[in-house]
Amino acid sequence: MWPKLAADRLVRRELVAIEASEASIQKQIDLVRLAKTFHAQPVAIVLCDPASRSDLRRWRCLESTGFRPAHAVAPWQVSELEIERERLPSDLRHEHGPFDIIGDVHGCIDELTELLHRLGYRVHLEGSGDDRRAHVDTPPGRRVIFVGDFVDRGPNSPDVLRIAMAMVEHGQAFAVPGNHDVKFLRWLQGANVRLTHGLDLTAEQFAREGAEFRNAVRHFLLPLQGNRGSKAGHFSGSIPG
Repeated sequence: MWPKLAADRLVRRELVAIEASEASIQKQIDLVRLAKTFHAQPVAIVLCDPASRSDLRRWRCLESTGFRPAHAVAPWQVSELEIERERLPSDLRHEHGPFDIIGDVHGCIDELTELLHRLGYRVHLEGSGDDRRAHVDTPPGRRVIFVGDFVDRGPNSPDVLRIAMAMVEHGQAFAVPGNHDVKFLRWLQGANVRLTHGLDLTAEQFAREGAEFRNAVRHFLLPLQGNRGSKAGHFSGSIPG
């Protein structure tokens, strides 16, 4: 019965609270899946005695099944507990177009700048090394939605990211990552990933970039992962002719 009641509330984007102190691991996983089906954030509040190892294990178990975050609250703190709902970073229903949707750039800087130019944007790239900067003049009222895959295969993934990062920073664009961007981020973080499908070219290009820019790219891509699986679509496009 509770899954239907929860789904009815989630479809209306209402708060759902479920008492699940005796929930099995599978039921916890089912709760997380239900929340994600409706693009909701599954959060756990655990009454947890800090001196109890079993309580701490239960708290960590909830985190491992997908509750982000899992809050540990001591019993004597319950009377002071307040719950405040916050808008998720991927919840952009308050934003309105017109939007220009661009995806699968794959390091092709010339094609990206040409496409932006045709849409009425003006791109400026100046400087070198860590001092290299992008600046974009936008047509009135228009913004870009980048739908992923900034990197790999093309000749200049760093400048593609400079443009996207500058536009997002100045409120001229929104962005979600593609699978290539997620794999590239893992490489930036030192993970042992295979340099295939164009990542070898991106790695070579970023070997010539300074630590400051590499860190900036990490900080740009990391929070975008929270937008994956949201209602933002993934598109592919090209310049006609």
